[in-house]
Amino acid sequence: MIKVYVEPNFRGPDEGDGGIRRVVEAMKQHLPARGYEITTDIQKADIVHTHAGSTPDVPQNIPWITSCHGLYWQEYEWPKWCHALNRDVIEAMRRADHVTAPSEWVAQILRRGMWLRPTVFHHGVDLDDWEPTPDPASYILWNKNRPDPICDPKPLIDLAAQAPDLRFVTTFGQEMDNVRVTARTGYEEMKELVRRAGV
Repeated sequence: MIKVYVEPNFRGPDEGDGGIRRVVEAMKQHLPARGYEITTDIQKADIVHTHAGSTPDVPQNIPWITSCHGLYWQEYEWPKWCHALNRDVIEAMRRADHVTAPSEWVAQILRRGMWLRPTVFHHGVDLDDWEPTPDPASYILWNKNRPDPICDPKPLIDLAAQAPDLRFVTTFGQEMDNVRVTARTGYEEMKELVRRAGV
């Protein structure tokens, strides 16, 4: 069985940690059924697979794959930690043996900006986990794991102000008569909100 070391490692309940956690947990759930063993010892790994700028001390004889889920665009105002994370992601891509991207759009950016040849692996959806309800609610859902310049709730709030007859549910933004704000929400609770959403 091929042993795979995966990083980062998430512990504790998912409190709305976001997409990278979902991908890492899906890898750990599904890879064993496909002939891979997840190992926590990098020295015993046959392959290392990292995400989000993780740059472990990978032994030179072990192939290293890193997945770039995107970068923080310089055209926006970001806190310093975002610039530091960009540096880490770029360093991981520079050092790894191979890079993957979750979409052709991200892959094109990496090809153009870094002269890389990433492989596109879309974030799969486990359909068993996402069966819609036969009786959806009438709300429009905007579910992000954080507010930032890209995940800005302002357009939703502007839309809600122009459409007072529609109901909205959002993780961040401003409460209004037709807008319910849930705050950052754990995965299981968010799954139910997505399952029941009208849009």
